[in-house]
Amino acid sequence: MGCIINIDTGGTFTDGFLSWDGDNRGVKVLTTPHDLTVCFIGCLEEGAGAYGVRLEEMLRQTDVIRFSTTLGTNSIIQRSGPKLGILVSQGHAKDLYAGSDEASGLGFLVDGKMVREVTGTMNPDGTSLVEPDRESVLKAVQDLIDRGARAVVISLANSHADPSQERQIRTWVEEAFPQEYLGAPQLFLASDLSDRPGDCVRTNTALVNAYIHREMARSLYRAEEQIRKRQYGRPLLVAHSSGGCARVAKTQALHTFNSGPAGGLAGVDFLRRAYGFDKVLSADMGGTSADIAAISGAEIPFEDEPEIESLRVHLPMLSVRGIGAGGGSIARTRDGKLQVGPESAGSAPGPACFDLGGTLPTVTDADLVLGYLDPEFFLGGRMKLNRARAEAAIKTHVAEPLGVTVEAAALAIRNRIDAQIAESLRMIMAETGNGLERPEALFCFGGAGPTHAAGFAGALGVPRLITSPYASVFSAFGLSQLDLTHSYSWSPNLPLIEGDHSLLDQGLLQDQLAYLKDRAVADMRGEGFPSEKLSWRTEVCLVGRGGQNRFERPGEGLSLKALMEMAIETRQAWGGSRAEQVYLAGLTLTASASVLRYRLAPNPKSDRQASEAHKGTRPVFWAEPGSNEPKALITPVYDRDRLLCGHRIIGPALIEGVDTTCVVPPGWRYSIDHYLCGVLEEVTL
Repeated sequence: MGCIINIDTGGTFTDGFLSWDGDNRGVKVLTTPHDLTVCFIGCLEEGAGAYGVRLEEMLRQTDVIRFSTTLGTNSIIQRSGPKLGILVSQGHAKDLYAGSDEASGLGFLVDGKMVREVTGTMNPDGTSLVEPDRESVLKAVQDLIDRGARAVVISLANSHADPSQERQIRTWVEEAFPQEYLGAPQLFLASDLSDRPGDCVRTNTALVNAYIHREMARSLYRAEEQIRKRQYGRPLLVAHSSGGCARVAKTQALHTFNSGPAGGLAGVDFLRRAYGFDKVLSADMGGTSADIAAISGAEIPFEDEPEIESLRVHLPMLSVRGIGAGGGSIARTRDGKLQVGPESAGSAPGPACFDLGGTLPTVTDADLVLGYLDPEFFLGGRMKLNRARAEAAIKTHVAEPLGVTVEAAALAIRNRIDAQIAESLRMIMAETGNGLERPEALFCFGGAGPTHAAGFAGALGVPRLITSPYASVFSAFGLSQLDLTHSYSWSPNLPLIEGDHSLLDQGLLQDQLAYLKDRAVADMRGEGFPSEKLSWRTEVCLVGRGGQNRFERPGEGLSLKALMEMAIETRQAWGGSRAEQVYLAGLTLTASASVLRYRLAPNPKSDRQASEAHKGTRPVFWAEPGSNEPKALITPVYDRDRLLCGHRIIGPALIEGVDTTCVVPPGWRYSIDHYLCGVLEEVTL
């Protein structure tokens, strides 16, 4: 088996998880926001160095590279996308089809002055209501170009039912403004992104995709070009928020949104299945944010219409909630009260202790001042931390305004961020329900996750906290479980049942399934996988007055009888009568092809002593019950890489790895299990 490479670019660090003939390595480099290709290649070079080979040699022997990036997320947050124009049907320039309870991208992604109405409109059943006019369309596009539009979205009413009018407009514009002409705009059709009903959400979807497309396309194609120059001969696979991956040419920019957290959740699902857990929580605390989630039952939770900056979009996405609570979260006082986050120092200028120009105190600065981090061993000693700058930042911006010592201020910062994550976890437990008031475990990862895990999980009633040996690069680790997937959907919104009789034609159902399968087979053949190598999953979405009900079935076939049984079950679940109407809102066919994955192997119990991993002591400030002033204790420090299966350590202690430190408070126990994961548990006296 060759090398498997997985890279996740975050707001502060770019992480890599590599597995080469069973030799696994985790590596980190600082993210380079000005050009993500730099940190992508830098992470690859760091990985090659970990194996003691040249990058070209490693890439020649690499079977797969999976890559996730925050570029789309950053473009939205920083408002750094291109100036957009949009064509909509008449009467909707001021609302972009927004209903009373929906938010549109007007004024956020597209300025009101960059909206133009055209005559094209479809009926909900897909018949033409008003045809678009070529001359007025071209005049509107020219006006948008003159006003600086670099991309134009075309989103006509009910185009989900029949995209022909949108496609006709695209043909006219491409004929009048060939792409080889300077100033020709990129065109984005709402119907290319979604064939589901809902003009507002479909328009939002197209706007978000257009807004992040330019930089995403440049970055991903440049990354693929760079590794090809270095002798990698396979496609670069890009992680999708749905929990799969695809090559660059088959990736819509929108699908990369939140793909890193999705990779982390895929890693949690992989581990919890290995442990046999049914109900778990996950918390990924990185440098910029914390991503939390809950899994209860057989499948990872999924969202069909998630919100991106309060805009609902048609985007299948693993359900992960991000909060502004990371190691780089900035601490400040306002009106005599401490506030931590959601603003982050990122990687540039970073926390004050990074010595890269940052002057505001962060959570990482607090961890350093309290002694949890070794200033000489951050990232295994590759990056030195400046404790004096951390102390000065905390003193100026927190300690003096609050009238407390620097150590007390640092502890307050730490307690505040831990409380925020704990509260978010409580909320997600309550929302998920289904027995999650008694989760079996909390998986803690990210560079800061093990450092704060005991702090934010102690009051949640979770019996065990599990930290992977690859905790600081866990989203990259999770990417190693992603298969190549493509999904194809049909959104007819047709009435399905009357009494116990079907209203849907069997021939129509089978024709649509065959059409979706033909598209999947053709695209997968382009990815290098013949039809006999594919696995299939069919999902059905039914709606009515009772709400929405979803069904999932293995395989690519679905009989009308099975669909009717779903409709009857749905109607009964809603408590409706035989006259209750159920509609077929959507049918999705997903094709998957297995890509080389990392495999987990249990380890035997070691006969060596944990004391052999002891690397020294240092003073650490620990919370003192009933006091706001922490107490300094000489605390043992252990080398994480030398702890083996069966080893147990009683807190207070620090478990120091190359890229993260696990904090074991007094009253807690840390042990290494058969998967070499670190397990934190409160000691019962």
